[in-house]
Amino acid sequence: MATQKQSQGFTLLELLITVTVAGIILALAMPSYTDIINKRAVKNAAEQSSTFMALARAEAVKRNRAVTVRIEAAAGNFCIGLTTDPAGNCDCFTPDSCQMVGGGENTTIVLTGDGLENVVLPPTLSSAGTAKSPLLLTFDPVRGILDTDPARDQQAELLFQSVNGRFSLQVETSLSGRSEICAPAGSNVPGYKVCS
Repeated sequence: MATQKQSQGFTLLELLITVTVAGIILALAMPSYTDIINKRAVKNAAEQSSTFMALARAEAVKRNRAVTVRIEAAAGNFCIGLTTDPAGNCDCFTPDSCQMVGGGENTTIVLTGDGLENVVLPPTLSSAGTAKSPLLLTFDPVRGILDTDPARDQQAELLFQSVNGRFSLQVETSLSGRSEICAPAGSNVPGYKVCS
């Protein structure tokens, strides 16, 4: 008596149907995944910039020296550098150009957009509604507020946008030296107060 052997695999038709269904599901999920990446990149850039401003304020008080923040944007990239140079001479795109001296140590502190993928800072920055680049903000070493010298900027608004333009957050630094993150109109990033 002959016994029939049971098949242990998939047929070619079953395999093709499975691969097709998986491809359709992946194609539907990809735009959502890209949005998650872009939204996270904008949040990351805004949070790092806000933290960087708080660091500048703390460094001014710690070193008992005025600290100038130089913010530059150019050709899809941006950088923020700290310096204790009274003239604010600091090209944060050039290595070791932004020097912090005093407090017993010399350091270079720079935040660049190189490591922040999928985010752009428009080349025209804003201070009190006036477009300009670079921005120079100087923190007072005694109170940690912004210097009221007319040659310096009294406030700054940094608008970070995703490369696809769907997501944006703004970092606002006021005369009091405090930085806040807010959501401009059409931001599509929940969890932040609306910019005034």
